[in-house]
Amino acid sequence: GRSWGNKITEKVSFKVYGTQPDFFTDTIEDYFFKECQIEDFDEGKIYTWKWLNEDILDNIVGIHYDQYTFYGKYELYFIIFVPLFLVIITLATYFFVKNKLSWRRNK
Repeated sequence: GRSWGNKITEKVSFKVYGTQPDFFTDTIEDYFFKECQIEDFDEGKIYTWKWLNEDILDNIVGIHYDQYTFYGKYELYFIIFVPLFLVIITLATYFFVKNKLSWRRNK
């Protein structure tokens, strides 16, 4: 659109069924984007951007889904706490077995 150098009439729509996007381009802070019009329908929403004989000032419009899985969102917690938990379980098992064996020897 920018390389065109003239005004343009255009419409971009995404019809989304089910899970809705985490955000769409006019919700990103500190950037100017074309306003998105959102319409509801029975099974989801329609996200639409329209230009009516306008200059295109936007680099991009669209919707975004967070690509991280449950593990990805909590990766740092897994990296820190899972090995720590395993060390605690290992040490607890070691001391439990050691105390049980020394108790039997003293008996």
